[in-house]
Amino acid sequence: MAGRMAEFGKWWLDRKLGVKIAAVLVILILALGFMAHAGWVVMLLGNWIVPDTIGWKPITFWKAFGLFALCSILFNRGAGRSGGGKRPDRNREETRSGDGGAMAAGNRRGAE
Repeated sequence: MAGRMAEFGKWWLDRKLGVKIAAVLVILILALGFMAHAGWVVMLLGNWIVPDTIGWKPITFWKAFGLFALCSILFNRGAGRSGGGKRPDRNREETRSGDGGAMAAGNRRGAE
């Protein structure tokens, strides 16, 4: 992973300012488009299911977008969990052994 980041860093440094600005703008436009599309999908699904099932009024695009943002914050990023939203079970083996996984790896080799 570090090698790929170094390659990207070299690629990024070799580019002119105009190309960098264009790349950032394209990424921002794609991100905004994705968020708008996700809000639209939430609105369609909510307006398809909720009014007939529960009897509530249909929601607007902005309410659906807010609901999507709220759910994204609460469920995707971990809502206050330290570590930047990383899954706590990623380094499960290291956490169990307490020695960075060396003991667990040694135990596996010794058991063979």
